[in-house]
Amino acid sequence: MANSKLLYHERIAKKIATAIKEGTAPFVKPWKPGTIKRPHNPVSGTIFRGINFLHLSCSERDDNRWMTRKQAQSKGWEVKPEAEKAVVQYWKFYESRERVDGDGNKLVDAQGDPLKEKVALKRPRVFYSSVFNAQDEG
Repeated sequence: MANSKLLYHERIAKKIATAIKEGTAPFVKPWKPGTIKRPHNPVSGTIFRGINFLHLSCSERDDNRWMTRKQAQSKGWEVKPEAEKAVVQYWKFYESRERVDGDGNKLVDAQGDPLKEKVALKRPRVFYSSVFNAQDEG
């Protein structure tokens, strides 16, 4: 089966298995407690967790900053055209929607801004995004 036909978690598992065989898995490096540079997005402030943490940590990059091309451009940074992307997965369990009264009228706060509420989705949704390492800035 071609690598591109593998499911997301299968691709990451294969990458981690290869890193283990090569002795480069991020969780077997000889680091000191509290010194792990966790992969994060410097634009959104997101700290990558779970499978994305493992995936980006296996990238063998010295820089732990990862962002989308659009986020880099928003800061005036340019990603090299030949930069290798890493695909991350994220889930949405809630959505924000404007609150309404019993008659369906939008509720607002003292400044006139709409009041919002967090509503659990019946079926969580998965999204994928391509991120680039800060080392690939041009």
